[in-house]
Amino acid sequence: MTSLRLQCVALSLAASACMLSPYDGQRFASQTTPVPFNGYNFWANTPVSIRAFNPATATFEQIATTPSAATADPLAASMIDEPLYKWQLTTAVPPQYWVPGAVRGARARVKATTRPGSTSWAMTSVERDWGACMGTMTTSSASEFGQRCKSDHNPEAWIMTSDYCHEGPPPLPSSVPTRVEIEVYCTQVEYTIVNLGAMYPAAEIRVAWRGREELNRICNEGSSSAECFSFLTDTNAALRSESDYYSARNADDLMVAYRARTTPGATCDAVSPWVTLPVRYVGFHRCPTAPTPPPPPPPPATSGPDLTLSIAPHDGLFANVTVCNNGSTVVMGNRWYLSVRPNDVGPASELSMESLLPSDGLNPTSCHTLFDVGVGTTSGTGGGGLLPSSSVRICADSRGQILETNESNNCDVE
Repeated sequence: MTSLRLQCVALSLAASACMLSPYDGQRFASQTTPVPFNGYNFWANTPVSIRAFNPATATFEQIATTPSAATADPLAASMIDEPLYKWQLTTAVPPQYWVPGAVRGARARVKATTRPGSTSWAMTSVERDWGACMGTMTTSSASEFGQRCKSDHNPEAWIMTSDYCHEGPPPLPSSVPTRVEIEVYCTQVEYTIVNLGAMYPAAEIRVAWRGREELNRICNEGSSSAECFSFLTDTNAALRSESDYYSARNADDLMVAYRARTTPGATCDAVSPWVTLPVRYVGFHRCPTAPTPPPPPPPPATSGPDLTLSIAPHDGLFANVTVCNNGSTVVMGNRWYLSVRPNDVGPASELSMESLLPSDGLNPTSCHTLFDVGVGTTSGTGGGGLLPSSSVRICADSRGQILETNESNNCDVE
């Protein structure tokens, strides 16, 4: 109670007075449970009127009264300069002020007022967590606290019985749904409730088949239908395979019932009656077959030839080119080509190595030099003499016909 007093001190600066209890939304065991009313007033020995809303007369009526204290509260006096005077009483709210909840329980609207003179002042009501709200203030201004932390129904506090529930009841369909349609996509079973006559707050279905039963709440509501989902792979599913689907269709012995409920909660949940629907089987779509993966690439050779190439310094027109075989097997000249690309741009010309290598090929760890390989470039499409190139890129085995132990060292640029 001490901490509540401290917080009410700040609130009182922003209003004529405050009511700490009951807070807005507070619940009590029943309509006959005595309700503690208390708070602070700015005026000593001033009547505080406890009032409740009468739905029959649409007015707030006094149900009890008590004066504020004759002396200022010591704790309040230590916190602020203005004195605050405590008031309190406990009384039950009479039955005529309680309004039944749509599902169960009841609610009443109460407030506290004070009249220091000719004017009646309504006291500020608060939320349950207004103490935490006080900690979010950016200043010590009581006016900021009053604006930031007053209740949603200020100056009223709406009190309820512990079983109060006003979130329903769920609407019954204005017409009986026509049917449920079942369609399977791979492993997902879709139950579509068609021709609903009203929106349901939360849908669920019950599926039973040959001793199996599942309750499914995974449903999407539409304006005239509801789609509920299950999976063949669920251990509690009624249908668990393609065979089950066709067996149920052929025997027409699958039972599907549908109902609606409010959002499930600890104190507020309501359901409509189950409605059993005729079943229409739309189709079973098997899972797509995975494509056959391509064969893996051939593994790199662990033994074989390894062609390398080097270009000697040249005049831009002709160059000596040395080709070496650093591998472990011979390379014959009739199997591969040499590409020459002047200035390393544009298309390359190719030379067959068949007449350029020794007749027995290029043996392992041996080299062969080709003299005066043309590396110049023409002056244009109209013909003319050769022009020297600034550089040339020459590659061995340009068509990739030789399986080598190293395919990345076939080229040189000079």
